[in-house]
Amino acid sequence: MRNPALPLAALLLAAPSALAQPAPPEPPIVEPPPAAEPAAPTEPPAAEPPAAEPPVAEAAVVEPPTPATEPAPAAESAPAELPKKLAVGKEGFFQPGALLQGWFFAARDSGETMTTFRVRRAELKIKGQILPDFLAYEVMIDPAKLVEDKTKSVTVEGQDPAPTTAGTVDAPAPTGILQDLYITFLSEYADVSIGQFKIPVSWEGYNSSKKLLFPERALSSKKFGDRRDLGIRVEKKLGDHFYYFAGVYNGEGQNRADTNNQKDVALRLEAYPIDGVTLGAVGYVGVGERDQPGTKDRAEGDVRVELGDALLQAEYIHGWDGPKGARAESHGFYGALAYTLFGKLQPAVRVGYLDNDLDTSDDAVMHYEGALNYYLQGQEARLSASYSFFDKQQGSDPGELILAAQVSF
Repeated sequence: MRNPALPLAALLLAAPSALAQPAPPEPPIVEPPPAAEPAAPTEPPAAEPPAAEPPVAEAAVVEPPTPATEPAPAAESAPAELPKKLAVGKEGFFQPGALLQGWFFAARDSGETMTTFRVRRAELKIKGQILPDFLAYEVMIDPAKLVEDKTKSVTVEGQDPAPTTAGTVDAPAPTGILQDLYITFLSEYADVSIGQFKIPVSWEGYNSSKKLLFPERALSSKKFGDRRDLGIRVEKKLGDHFYYFAGVYNGEGQNRADTNNQKDVALRLEAYPIDGVTLGAVGYVGVGERDQPGTKDRAEGDVRVELGDALLQAEYIHGWDGPKGARAESHGFYGALAYTLFGKLQPAVRVGYLDNDLDTSDDAVMHYEGALNYYLQGQEARLSASYSFFDKQQGSDPGELILAAQVSF
């Protein structure tokens, strides 16, 4: 029979060994935590905050664009500040310009009315300097001259057999489109130009058409001024109170070479006693070979007062035409008033007089005119309406209506 104490003793001996086996696993459980903690100190990668600093630096980098973007609106408004001049040559510049006018014209004379649309002016201009402040230039043409219907009376000559009665025929008059062309030498006290340009007779005639109060010049201004000729001139505004113009011309008119040794000499002086006031005087005479049919002399005085929104302008011109011993004497004047309302609307009135020959008693005409100008943008964009009534000493009394649109720069 087996001893029962043996199994019991075996069980007791196995128990301690079973109890001893769990102990080894404990070290892996307890020791890993301490081993993991040393890894935590390697968290000095918490020095990653420095790595996080780049965002701060990026924010600092992003901020400059904010001021940089603020000029952008200014850059967008740059089109308003576009340069008006283009560089040419080594040191020069080129500047374009234009004066464009379209008209609707209606005239009534002797009971009949005539209406027409008309391209009145199409002046295209370039100007600039080749050597800054020393050598300048200007060229201006007007293609609208080609659409004007002009004729001249031509004597019939050279027929074989000769006609019993000599006569004339009306033939087309060639009209050149060249208006101005000159080269100017600039200096402190004198600007000297040679080429073709306006004579200085009549304030209205001498100055640009875009500055006129009315679509058309006064009768006296058209008769004595608004002329171009080939020649040389010296001019300059000295300080704020004085301007002079002295010129020598062929005397033959626009786009025509001289046919004789006579020359026309002109002198214009202007004074500006106070801002907005211009006082002018002109002398214009033919010198040498005064027996020529085209001999002409002029004397003029003019005034222009522009104070605030009010404008007063007046001229008087006296003329002598023809060779000595057979001279025709004439004179004319006008006075104009205008006032600008709201900075845009300008009503104007003008009264003028012209007597083409003082030796006759029925050759004078008075003209009474009214106009309304609307300035969309100064002289750059303007609409005008005017009516003129001509009171002649002899013949019918015509009237003219002009509706005009102007663009200039």
